[in-house]
Amino acid sequence: MKGIIIIILFFVGINSLSAQSNALLGKWILDTSLTPEGKLLPLDDPLFSSLVIYEFTEKKLAINEHKFDAEFSGNYLIDLGNRKLNYEIRNEYLYIQESNNSPILCFLKFDDFRRIYPEFQPKEIVYQGKNVFIYNDLVDIKFNNDLTFFHYIINCTPLIKNKTSANYYFTIKYVLNTTNEISNIEITNISDEKVKKQLVNTIQKSAKFYQNNSGKNLLMKEKFLFFKMHEAIDETVEATYKSFLKGNEFFNNLRFQEALVEYENGLEKKFDTEKFYGLFYSEYIIKLGISYLISEQKEKACSTFRKLGDETNFSVRNFLRYYCQ
Repeated sequence: MKGIIIIILFFVGINSLSAQSNALLGKWILDTSLTPEGKLLPLDDPLFSSLVIYEFTEKKLAINEHKFDAEFSGNYLIDLGNRKLNYEIRNEYLYIQESNNSPILCFLKFDDFRRIYPEFQPKEIVYQGKNVFIYNDLVDIKFNNDLTFFHYIINCTPLIKNKTSANYYFTIKYVLNTTNEISNIEITNISDEKVKKQLVNTIQKSAKFYQNNSGKNLLMKEKFLFFKMHEAIDETVEATYKSFLKGNEFFNNLRFQEALVEYENGLEKKFDTEKFYGLFYSEYIIKLGISYLISEQKEKACSTFRKLGDETNFSVRNFLRYYCQ
């Protein structure tokens, strides 16, 4: 009889563990992050507003596409080998906390996030005579390759790969249709026809890796920026960049009023903000906005954050959501 009870308890435990891990399966989007006490994180914490996607498969966890082997125990623990994550699923949310002193990350399932926040539904426009929808981070597509689309393009376009150690900046746009075909390719800032032809060929070949689950024809856009820092920056940008670095010194030491002076001085000069967006401009604007908020200049903070976009831009989403409504 005792042996039967042990067997029953064993299978109950297995079923419980299976139910727990099955509930995790799929893609989860970070909605907000809290202190261990349940309050919003400090404004200058990188997790206050950022895009974090956890995707669980049977024995893997991908965090922003970085894959880890994962084991799921019956006591609501995810073992990644060198890290252990505690979790709980309650009221549609997945709560994850690494330790008692760590932030609490609050995730929503992919479909629930898009239902609760309809602004993430892709916007329809006309592009080169076609009705298309602008891709955003929460449109359901996959690029089924070990490389991201960005790195696939670089690695499979020799004339581009040779330029990654030089100053080179270009943008590509294309339409990905519902049957994973690519058309209407547009390339800006490349004048060399040989490079452009090879690039178009690589983009077209990439279509075989796409899986468009959105049911919509999508307008895709990707920026490519390669810089030799000392050569890419002219005198105007150099002055702005120095103000940015000086402002960061004050910012990192919580001297936000002094940071504001440096940040504001740097932005008095005009430069190509799109070109330097990923290099330092987006971080510059976020830290300027945070400094305004902490200095109780809410109106300036909100207009500053909106230079980077609206609530669909995760780098400013929670600043706008909590302070600019």
